[in-house]
Amino acid sequence: MTLWARQQHLIDGGLTPGKGVVLREVTNPATGEPLAEIPIGTAADVDHAMAAATAAGPGWEALGADGRARLVAEAVARAVPHADELARLQCLEMGQPWSVARPLVDAVLAGLPAATEAARSYAWETRLAGDDDWGTDQRRVPRGVGVLISPWNFPLPVAMGGLAGLLAGGNTVVWKPSELSPLSALRLAELLDLPAGVLNVVLGDASTGQALTSHPDNAITVFTGSVEAGRDVNRRCAERFTPTLLELGGKDPVVVDSDVDPALAAQTIAHGALWNSGQVCTSMERVYLSADIAERVVAELVKAASAAVVGDPLDPATQLGPLASHAQREQVHAHVRDAVAKGATLLLGGEIPDGPGFFYPPTVLTGVAEGMLLHDVETFGPVISVTEVESFEEGLRRAATSDYALCATLLTNDPAHARRGREVPAALCWVNAWQGGAPGMVYEPARLSGLGAVGTLDTFTRPTVLHRARA
Repeated sequence: MTLWARQQHLIDGGLTPGKGVVLREVTNPATGEPLAEIPIGTAADVDHAMAAATAAGPGWEALGADGRARLVAEAVARAVPHADELARLQCLEMGQPWSVARPLVDAVLAGLPAATEAARSYAWETRLAGDDDWGTDQRRVPRGVGVLISPWNFPLPVAMGGLAGLLAGGNTVVWKPSELSPLSALRLAELLDLPAGVLNVVLGDASTGQALTSHPDNAITVFTGSVEAGRDVNRRCAERFTPTLLELGGKDPVVVDSDVDPALAAQTIAHGALWNSGQVCTSMERVYLSADIAERVVAELVKAASAAVVGDPLDPATQLGPLASHAQREQVHAHVRDAVAKGATLLLGGEIPDGPGFFYPPTVLTGVAEGMLLHDVETFGPVISVTEVESFEEGLRRAATSDYALCATLLTNDPAHARRGREVPAALCWVNAWQGGAPGMVYEPARLSGLGAVGTLDTFTRPTVLHRARA
């Protein structure tokens, strides 16, 4: 792919410049320099893509789970030799460090065929009652055309959950990646080269997304993004009773028990708060430390955050790249300034550095309290926000007092305390870990963190029943 070139939509198996005349620049957040131009998809472009996906639907469904799994495996095999290219594009378009981007691309390319392979054993048809000729049968069928709108922070990995589920469920897809980081998504779709109309990519901004979610042929919307944008998506889909799968971010707590080794706790928190420069829906954004170990953990946190390597995303040694945009850096800095103004103590970072790009240093604050933006609202930056509590019990209580309910982490050596992770109203609760789990997990975010079950093909298919009574 030639950078600093005008990109095109991918519709019905071919690149097309689209119907509109409005262009948007894609910027390298490490330098502030332009990477490419993309067209802003219009209603006509959306109609074109939706028509292509609708036309491809019957053929894609008719392949069955076996046929779809075979074609997806072949498609991924075409993309695997280009894994370095895809990772490099993610580094360039959103500042993701190579150490993060490269293994995630491998995970994406492994996860897509795994999902369609698993669909071979899905209960597509179930006999509920009767014999061979008469009775009641339940059948799962594709929903139709799926609209996939993915965020800028993980251009490929976050999209893959929705894309894999939609394709495995027999749906065709119209994908709109974020206008901040669309290049890797477009390139992956090109490389996969699925049958014409099965996977379409429409480039654009919020107006393009609105046209997609409002489209009469939209059968299910999979959206990851902000709460504000999620509300708009849900309203538009509700007009036509279109189901939605929404992941809208979090303000994830971590509660640290008094029996945990301070250095180990600090390493876990620093990783969970700073990975991908804190631009993670499940980032550790509220740290509750038991009073009797708070001082020691904070000292270790400052040490760990100070050691993080900030630099060029393409340098394998870099641990923190830039934030994805000027606007994102302004939001993070505003949260830090608000906390300091309201009484929090800044121990590290907290200043916008000189030089090009949208870098922000690893930042540590203590004394963070309710009523501060840093405590109450998703920050999405390399900031460790610490609140001291009197006990593990108080930490659990404070962890539950958020408008968000995506994920949570408990650090404890007490089995009874570990079991209390169920008390935190989160879709996922990790104990002595950040990330992780087992195959077959199904969960659903709550409160402002989203809507819809993740991890099941039931989300991407629709149950139908055929009842045949004897005459």
